[in-house]
Amino acid sequence: MRSVWAVAAALFAATAWGRVELRWTEAPALPGIGVLLPFAGVSNGRVLLAGGSNFPDRPPAEGGKRHLCDEIYALDPSAADPAWTLVGRLASPAGQGGSATVPAGVVCVGGLDAGGQPTGKSFLLSWQDGRTVIRPLPDLPAAAKEPAVAAHGSVAYVASGDRVWRLDTADGSSGWQELDRLPEAIAGAKAAVQNVPFQRTALFVFGDRVGYALTVAPAAERGWRRVELPLKVPAAAPLAVG
Repeated sequence: MRSVWAVAAALFAATAWGRVELRWTEAPALPGIGVLLPFAGVSNGRVLLAGGSNFPDRPPAEGGKRHLCDEIYALDPSAADPAWTLVGRLASPAGQGGSATVPAGVVCVGGLDAGGQPTGKSFLLSWQDGRTVIRPLPDLPAAAKEPAVAAHGSVAYVASGDRVWRLDTADGSSGWQELDRLPEAIAGAKAAVQNVPFQRTALFVFGDRVGYALTVAPAAERGWRRVELPLKVPAAAPLAVG
């Protein structure tokens, strides 16, 4: 799986800046059986991982029942012997959402609620003074299971189906603002924000083989541009470089 992540990151980096080499090191394993699609990001030197789901009794192919998690784990990557530590719990179990890191913490959006129903809830998870802090954010205008989430500075972007929203986490009073709709709904979409030529920054939303780009800085532009990926990248995890 880590090799797939490297390919996805290199695709966007190569488009804008040429060859980029990434070096990966293996992080400690989570306690227990692990989790699927948790919220994850970085805050004040700690890697935070919250919620997610797993199948503790039997695999889903054998009729296993999904279990939504509420645990929050933290990892100090600078420690001599890094290890995941249970540091808190969400207000209720949640998983299958999306997340991205902003200066104030980790924006966590959508997914499944404790009842297993798609939700548009969002919140900011951060590490402050040795503990986790959760601050509510405005709800998305629509429920979003497994949304694509990316960030540029304090602004978070969320794509779900063919809809895309932005929220400035430094001042969330205006709520989520909808951007131009994607030309098509992208199942299992991923998102990244990447610097591109001519001192611009673009939001990329992509699927297995095709994606779209929208300029978001220095000023937002109208209209998505189609981006053809040179190879198929199913279930890739994007990482913007440069």
